[in-house]
Amino acid sequence: MAEPLHSTAITVIAGGGASVLTGAISGDILGVSASALLFGFMGGFCALIYMEHMKWQGQAATVFGSTIIGGVFSPLVFAAALHYASWLAEFDAALRIGSAFGVGIAAPVAIPILIKYMRSKFGSTPEVPPGGGNNA
Repeated sequence: MAEPLHSTAITVIAGGGASVLTGAISGDILGVSASALLFGFMGGFCALIYMEHMKWQGQAATVFGSTIIGGVFSPLVFAAALHYASWLAEFDAALRIGSAFGVGIAAPVAIPILIKYMRSKFGSTPEVPPGGGNNA
């Protein structure tokens, strides 16, 4: 039997590597920098190491989500950091990379917490009655 960390690494390299390639290709189209996607991927991979065991589909989705979220939201974190601590401007490149890595690490943990909070605050989604809810 393979060791869990070894199989996780193989799964992430196979599934997550494809997501980074896809993200890097679409990153130029969507205006997301390739370095932010790469460091979001690395953050998602680091977070995945410490998460409980899940199937390879869940692992790939976690790393893919961290890649995209790290690429998209790292400029927002970077701008917020510069707004509240203007002295960080001298660490421009390191702050951009660190924000993407941090968002990539935080995404797999923060998203389930946010979903749980939203469900408790607004309730669960209503169930659709049989027949699709059409009253005709």
